[in-house]
Amino acid sequence: MLVMAAIAVVDISAQHEVRITTKDGTTEIPLDEISSISVCEELWSEWAPIYGHETGTYYMSLYTTLEFPETVFYREHRLDETKAQFMFKFTLIGAKEDLIVDYNKETHQCQVGIHDFIDHRDYGPVFVSDFPHNPFDLNGDGQRETYEDYPCTFDPETGTFTLNLVYFVSTGLGSSANGTFGYGEETAVLDGFKKYDYSFSMVFDGKYTKQGENKEYAVFKIVKGADITKYLFRVVEYGSDLDATIAGMADGTINSAELTESTVLHYPIEKSGKYVALAITYDAKGNVHSEYSTNFELYLTDENPWVSLGYAEYTDDIILPLYGNSPMTYYVEVLENKDMPGLFRMVDPYGPEQPLYPYASSYKEGSYIEIDATDPEGVWIEGWQSTGLDIQNNGLMSITSMAWYQANAEGATKEDVAAAGFCGVYADGVITFPTDGILVGIGSKVYYATRNGAFKLDMTNMIESLPVESTAAKAPVMRFEGGRKLSIGNNAKRVLRTVEVKKSKSIPAGIKSTEGFDPTIIEE
Repeated sequence: MLVMAAIAVVDISAQHEVRITTKDGTTEIPLDEISSISVCEELWSEWAPIYGHETGTYYMSLYTTLEFPETVFYREHRLDETKAQFMFKFTLIGAKEDLIVDYNKETHQCQVGIHDFIDHRDYGPVFVSDFPHNPFDLNGDGQRETYEDYPCTFDPETGTFTLNLVYFVSTGLGSSANGTFGYGEETAVLDGFKKYDYSFSMVFDGKYTKQGENKEYAVFKIVKGADITKYLFRVVEYGSDLDATIAGMADGTINSAELTESTVLHYPIEKSGKYVALAITYDAKGNVHSEYSTNFELYLTDENPWVSLGYAEYTDDIILPLYGNSPMTYYVEVLENKDMPGLFRMVDPYGPEQPLYPYASSYKEGSYIEIDATDPEGVWIEGWQSTGLDIQNNGLMSITSMAWYQANAEGATKEDVAAAGFCGVYADGVITFPTDGILVGIGSKVYYATRNGAFKLDMTNMIESLPVESTAAKAPVMRFEGGRKLSIGNNAKRVLRTVEVKKSKSIPAGIKSTEGFDPTIIEE
């Protein structure tokens, strides 16, 4: 018989008589049938640093993007040897409560209950918890999120916490509104453990023609971390079933290149078009560590349909206003597809020759924004397209149009989004988008852009070369204001009028990409 009991107050210096009876109090259980009795002052041991792991780094990416060192404490349950707790002292960011993580030493599973995290200037208390503890139906399916689908874990070999968390406000907990600031995965790493490098990068770097062969190759620069033992690589046509391809690469039913070192890889391409490069990385135990994808486009010799029209006036109502600045007009080069009139590209609109470039932490040259104006009344930006721009080391910014975002979701057609007023218009040589008609993706968050309704690409008076006064030397004085970050949540229909926000289906869940998002729409 296993009997466990906790007595709130006991004088451990005195003698006590112990009797155990049944619930109705009629039958007494003999003490000789009890193997042991433990008496402790508290159910939990005292909080104490972990020798050799007294500190760690917490990587916050949901409420804000920040990494910071923290003091870490640990304690164990005195009656249940499987239970322990870690405590992160969130003093550096002014949190109201320390973050306590419940830990099961046998399963390595964690839980994070509801914590009063910080006060927001407009919404009052902001809370954080793991997915199962949060009060909202995040998937909108009426089902409570589970640890099976959204695990929280601690790896005792690497000292790494992987936590699926939600930052939210709730009127039931004293906030002035209901909604989420962000939800997804955050990590923390304790010091004193071996540092593993599972980083991986594959960058499309143009094409290569091998002399003596009538064949062209896509060129990729691939850099892997030291602890990736191997990786599989394959290119597929854009629009292929990426889930099925990844599964086939992993089980060997689909051929792929197997590599063990960083390299410059030449991959044969037989026809012009859009493609997706896929990679699967493996750890030292031979297990899949991560999956990656990147989109690229390659045209064989003399097959490039893109023709330069010259330089058009472009009014940026995307990046500058995102940081609290006014829209700005300058010149960008515009290409048109000769096989599809009305399909345009703005070339490097935020690149080295443009006004915002001095504010870039990094920039990926050769970036373009493609605008489909083949239907003048149904103009949109299809898919997530990289601007090439990273400001303040928050990650590359990608954009899409609200029209495409809605039409790509379940239950919406292009006719639906056009009728809802999400599409842009192409008239008299000028392309415009409506207020909130463009979205900006940074990391796992998505923000409304074109808040002023001022986006304009004016191709009525094209010029042949870039004017000197519009180069980066004439960069604006730019401010960086912290905007409000509140998920649309239950107000989606009101903000988006007739079409609900749905999660993007462009990149399968689990595949890392700067061009595919599983986003939380943020109102800046």
